[in-house]
Amino acid sequence: MKKILRKTITIPESLYKQAKIHAAYCNESFSAYVVNILESKIRKRKKMKIDPMKTLGRLSLGIKKLPTRSEIYDEYLKKKLGL
Repeated sequence: MKKILRKTITIPESLYKQAKIHAAYCNESFSAYVVNILESKIRKRKKMKIDPMKTLGRLSLGIKKLPTRSEIYDEYLKKKLGL
């Protein structure tokens, strides 16, 4: 049996309404409809055989250099002392 998780997502209201209408048209619950859509998208990706090495560097936080612990603490002290 599959483990079912309950998660919260944020989507535009118009997209939500369209999805609800499509789910009703397919005689499915909204949850089942979303699961089917996600599974079909993931299956398509698996067929494409994405090379994991090509995805390196695509996702980033926009941070070029992470500050050291002492730099973070120094910045904190400066803010606290009003310097």
